[in-house]
Amino acid sequence: MIGLAIALLLALPPVLAQQPSNVSGCTEITSPGYYQLTADLSGLHGSDSWCIKINASDVVLDGQGYSITGSGSGYGILIENVNNVTVKNVNVSGGYEWGITLRSSTNCTIENSTTFGNTAYGIYLESSSNNSIVNNSIENNDYGISLYDSSNNNSIVNNNFVNNGL
Repeated sequence: MIGLAIALLLALPPVLAQQPSNVSGCTEITSPGYYQLTADLSGLHGSDSWCIKINASDVVLDGQGYSITGSGSGYGILIENVNNVTVKNVNVSGGYEWGITLRSSTNCTIENSTTFGNTAYGIYLESSSNNSIVNNSIENNDYGISLYDSSNNNSIVNNNFVNNGL
């Protein structure tokens, strides 16, 4: 029986086999793993231009329904130069310039999340291809979703767009 349990754990993708890492403040994620918000977050990480930055591949960030709230500048969540990142169940609002940004990233997923009231883009993809944006609510941002600079083969499915600018 122990051998079967070990075999099942070894068969799981690395992100799923680990215990979640709790996130209770703005932070930079630099290692693969499963991360979960345990509180509402606000502002930016120190003097950086983002609240959460993901620059490791093979990451899941589960917002668990918590909010990340800005005050007029920067990125709520910046995902940069990575592959296989999932952001889900998070609300990014209150005036970041960019709610959730994928930059030079592939095979990432943004799902079951809300971007609301960001001063530029709710969701912004720059030089990012083969990503999925699924089941999100994108509301009252200056621009709902933008695909910029060779962002190709992205799947945008079953999202709710409300009162975004042009």
